Amino acid sequence: STVGAGSLLMAAKDSKALQKLSLSACGVTSPLDATFFDALKTLVCQNDGESSLTELDFSHNVISVFDKERLAEEWELKSTVESSSIVKDNLCIFTKL
Repeated sequence: STVGAGSLLMAAKDSKALQKLSLSACGVTSPLDATFFDALKTLVCQNDGESSLTELDFSHNVISVFDKERLAEEWELKSTVESSSIVKDNLCIFTKL
């Protein structure tokens, strides 16, 4: 569920070593709420600078085009390094280069 995924994102923000997080096919569904996006923002760019997270995968979930585009926008806005987003069909993968 979106609530569970948001909670997982919040828990992951405390990890200093987490590099890849796959939430592929875990039941994330649109609409994604503000709490979910706040958790994503916190995970991608923490208060002390860049997080260790370099890849986030939401592929094979039921996420609307609007929410995928917003995920990509948030990922790229909050990343302080060059980043990439693959948002096509069932793929929804964000990476830092």
